[in-house]
Amino acid sequence: MLLLILLLTGGFFGLRAVEDRDFRAGVSALETKDWAAAEQSFDRALAVQPAFVRVHDVQATALRGEARFRQGKNEAALADF
Repeated sequence: MLLLILLLTGGFFGLRAVEDRDFRAGVSALETKDWAAAEQSFDRALAVQPAFVRVHDVQATALRGEARFRQGKNEAALADF
């Protein structure tokens, strides 16, 4: 049982680290006005499916909406807002 718990939490934290890395990359891309890279980074962060609630889910969606809006992708941006 303990082994199962360790495997599950290790997997969760590993996925969370990937999500956090992509989220930070998206924020960095927004700061440099690289809208396409920001959108792609937030897409990757939102694609991670950990067993628990994603830490940056709502924030990543809103920031992806900003990146899409800045690229003129108004319909897609509206869906994120």
